[in-house]
Amino acid sequence: MFLQNSFEFCLVLQQQLHVSYFFKVDYIAYADEIAELVGCRPNLVKLFFQDPFLAIKCLFGPCVPAQYRLMGPGTWKGAKNAIELAPHNIITATKTRTLTRDKANTFMFSHFVKAFVALAAVIAIALKFAFG
Repeated sequence: MFLQNSFEFCLVLQQQLHVSYFFKVDYIAYADEIAELVGCRPNLVKLFFQDPFLAIKCLFGPCVPAQYRLMGPGTWKGAKNAIELAPHNIITATKTRTLTRDKANTFMFSHFVKAFVALAAVIAIALKFAFG
């Protein structure tokens, strides 16, 4: 339904404006419609009663292709593990380097910040009572 409407819109736009319009669709809507046609779209209600944690991951987590391998034709036993590890894999892939911290410097810096905040609070209280 979504694909057909989008395609018809693109054709009408091309005919009226005489410009080439690239066929762009929302990935999730496109993947859901194709999965519905194939019969592998996950049923989240059924999945919620079987494995609530996985259903919540599918609903609120990142959209990964492994979600379409949970039910229907072409099911894959590793799909659950792939869905659960997706957030970790995204963070790991975008972490280009690890920073080491010098514990002595961070320790001294945190004490300096605490002392500065305490001093600012004492000065603010003194000024409030002085000028009331």
